Amino acid sequence: MFAPRGWLKRPVARRIYRTIASSDLFDARWYRSSQVSGREKLLDPLWHYLDYGAKAGLDPSPLFDTSHYVYAHHDVRSSGLNPLFHYLEYGIAERRSPVRSVLQTRDALLPDSKELETFTSPRLQEPRVTMVVDSRSVLEHSVSLNHLVQTALTFAKENSRSLRIISWSDSGVTLDVPKPDVSWIVSDRSNPSPTFDAHDGEYFLATSSTSALSLQFAAPLSHQWRYSSDKKGIIQQVQSPPSLSEVSEPRLSTETSPEIPRTGRVLCQTSTTLKTLTIFANALAQPVAYLRWLEELDRIFLRRPDLCARWHVVACGRKVEPTLLAGTVPVTHADHFVASRNQHPDLAIMAVSDAALSDKLAFHALPVLSEVSLTSLEQTMDEVS
Repeated sequence: MFAPRGWLKRPVARRIYRTIASSDLFDARWYRSSQVSGREKLLDPLWHYLDYGAKAGLDPSPLFDTSHYVYAHHDVRSSGLNPLFHYLEYGIAERRSPVRSVLQTRDALLPDSKELETFTSPRLQEPRVTMVVDSRSVLEHSVSLNHLVQTALTFAKENSRSLRIISWSDSGVTLDVPKPDVSWIVSDRSNPSPTFDAHDGEYFLATSSTSALSLQFAAPLSHQWRYSSDKKGIIQQVQSPPSLSEVSEPRLSTETSPEIPRTGRVLCQTSTTLKTLTIFANALAQPVAYLRWLEELDRIFLRRPDLCARWHVVACGRKVEPTLLAGTVPVTHADHFVASRNQHPDLAIMAVSDAALSDKLAFHALPVLSEVSLTSLEQTMDEVS
């Protein structure tokens, strides 16, 4: 194991190296076994992370998500500092999160549900309706985009309002015939998020389950409306806040297997001191099921701090990432699971369709939950711990 000769002679380099080396957030053994391969395993793991790994989005440990930290903080991107060093030197004091929160995880897996950022501006024209169109708008209602726009335009005119449409460049929707009396904004997703002007009394119109989530804080419920799939062409006022239970799983290729891999680089392991709860999930094929369980766990840990000190939480499967529950409980991640006598979780959550794995867990008489229920989850955690 080595680093380039003379690299640590620079004072700044020595400071960065020593700061990270003394931190619990750099796990050299874990980094070498899960983040690098081949001849790179012969290098000093910390030097590899400093020189190459951070730029490539590799994680220094299960408790720090490099890609998330860089994406979430534009000042880190512009500074050029190593993200873990930035977090240790500045981020901790500034109460920045080393991994995603549940909301940030939802934004990453379901970008169409990300909160629409607005700022209040004076009303310079007639009252307005703002309709948000995303990748699910047409699919959920099986109608053309022209039909959605015409319905919204009729609704706006009936309420003596103008119509503005906001859509995303990656939504895959286009208007066949431009409407001269409609203001249309096509925006790229970025970080910091794009912001849009809004005025007091503005109506917001959701055209899908995900756009409804993105608009839930844009205005009071009395000013939120939704295109209803119950009656074609009907726009209804929102009566209650939207939830993930209304969102369907994405349509993927039949080649996308929902099963948990049996081989990989990061093995799903249990804790030696705490009870282990493992969420088996495929965040690519079934992100909604995974997110709903994360939300339930987040609520439980927020309400029951006593459980935070008793449970170790692991997410195992495809495209799962480190997450922080209730601001204190880290969810470490693993990409595969091998059933063994010493590695069974104390409680398993099946957020994925994997009959073979379910049978193995049942064979060992382990508590397994597959239906989202706050009450049953909390009761089971109390019984097991």
